[in-house]
Amino acid sequence: DDLGTMYSSARKNGVTAFPAGPCHEGIDRGYYGRHHGMPCILYELEVSEETYERAKQYTENIIRHSYKYHYNLLGVVLCRMGIIYHRKHHYFCSEMISEILMESGAWTPDKDTTLIMPAELQMIPGLRVIHEGTIGELLKVLAEQRNPELSY
Repeated sequence: DDLGTMYSSARKNGVTAFPAGPCHEGIDRGYYGRHHGMPCILYELEVSEETYERAKQYTENIIRHSYKYHYNLLGVVLCRMGIIYHRKHHYFCSEMISEILMESGAWTPDKDTTLIMPAELQMIPGLRVIHEGTIGELLKVLAEQRNPELSY
């Protein structure tokens, strides 16, 4: 609820594009913490408790072994060309997210996870927009939820 823990397959050090791979991200630190004007859309997908736990366990397993994983730059290029190519311990972000959703039973994509582009994740049935704006605006909303007496 507070976005304290988010996951991605991106900047492992929170600053530069590389090294990259599965990692924790924070909405108020690292790259996002320095770019409050960046546009963002926050989505919610309602799933059963069992599905949520499977997704959480699958994700935490990847993060626990993140030292083995790398960013799938070749996969991004091949995805754009429509070529399926699985690389062990390599993910680009939408590939990782779609695999987690598929493995947990939250979503069944109509094509291989190595071909899922970010915009396609926005089309998942049942997905609901809960914030659209900038990172800074989202941080303000989250702060107001934590301390409603401080909001105007």
